[in-house]
Amino acid sequence: MPWEYDVQEGEELGFLSDEKVGEEGNHQALLNAKLMDRDTIILADTGAHMSVVHLRAVESLNLPIDRRKSMRINGIGPNSIRTLGTVPVKLTIGNGIAYYLELDVCDLGNVGFNAVLGMDFLSRAHMTIDANCREISLPGGEQVPLLHQPTRYHQGNIQYLEATKQTWIASGESAVVPIQHSLPLEHDEPEYWVHRGVKWIATLLSGVDEQPVAVRITNIGSHGISLLPRTRIGAIAERGERPLDARMVRKNSNRYRVWEDEVYEGTFTSRSLKKQVAQNTELEDSTPLKEPKE
Repeated sequence: MPWEYDVQEGEELGFLSDEKVGEEGNHQALLNAKLMDRDTIILADTGAHMSVVHLRAVESLNLPIDRRKSMRINGIGPNSIRTLGTVPVKLTIGNGIAYYLELDVCDLGNVGFNAVLGMDFLSRAHMTIDANCREISLPGGEQVPLLHQPTRYHQGNIQYLEATKQTWIASGESAVVPIQHSLPLEHDEPEYWVHRGVKWIATLLSGVDEQPVAVRITNIGSHGISLLPRTRIGAIAERGERPLDARMVRKNSNRYRVWEDEVYEGTFTSRSLKKQVAQNTELEDSTPLKEPKE
């Protein structure tokens, strides 16, 4: 018996086959299909409760997106992402079983498939995934083999940057969080991403070598805010990877420059801040002290 565990009455010991490096059985349930009569690869995911189609496939097929319905979904990567709308599609699986359905559209990032079939589809289509034989059983008895290729959502190195402690930021002011690198940087130069909230925007502060050394969080609202610990404020990623958060933008992108303009408009000049501090100090000094009641 491994470790110090006991087999209880009514139980029997289960055994796993020897795991091999690059074991094909560990690969996800990818299969060939047709999307709008074009060859594609899709992922059958029993861990997903809803089915989605990749934005890049929708754009490639020039399909119209109905943007009236949008929602946040979890389970794809470490943080939630927002769907961009819905689109009607024709999906063909196996030797000609065609499904006409409406799928939610979202940007899945750098992945090797163009759609995810969740339990909402698999259960209603009466499909069965056989992990041992690596095949999917379709209605009528047809067996569709799964592809022997690994896939990932965004396993390439991504380091998320977070607030380390609860921080109060007054209107128009900023807080700085130093960047502590944990990615192996011997590969390509990493890309830096920043996040934002409704009332705050994260921008990057660079060192002497033009490499970002800290993240500055600026309160662009009219009231003070409290930034909670572990609030995501940015990310560092290998080239070709992207954090799956619709609100993150890459440094040097056009949207990043727009955010910098918003930060500029939402802050005060140094002279204005000094004047405000002086006024507050003068007000405190001029406030008479209340005499204690006898």
